[in-house]
Amino acid sequence: MKFLLDQNVAYRCVALLAEDGHEVEHVRDLGMTLAPDADIVVEAADRGAIVITCDKGFHGALARRRRRSPSVIYIRDQGLDAAATAETVRRVVTRHTAELTQGAAITIVRGLERVRLLPLGSQG
Repeated sequence: MKFLLDQNVAYRCVALLAEDGHEVEHVRDLGMTLAPDADIVVEAADRGAIVITCDKGFHGALARRRRRSPSVIYIRDQGLDAAATAETVRRVVTRHTAELTQGAAITIVRGLERVRLLPLGSQG
């Protein structure tokens, strides 16, 4: 899978996820450290990447435009180190590959996952 890591995700996660065979970029590498969430969403969609973030604003950016991509994994748990963040992403990818491929907004809090298919707001 391809991932685009937001600025609030430890840069060391790039290497940890790449070890698993994923294509991983960090917004820092793209000169987008201060870019608005909406711009990062567009960049990720253009690259066919899943956004990994600790910022709740990304789900809002998806909902406002009723976007069908990119998928976003929002990790709400604060204070995770790079290894724990990478392990969380690995778990989500293992459990929800089909949803991530289709287009999903996934929220992780205290190890629990909430999966919503895109576009947001379309479910009953």
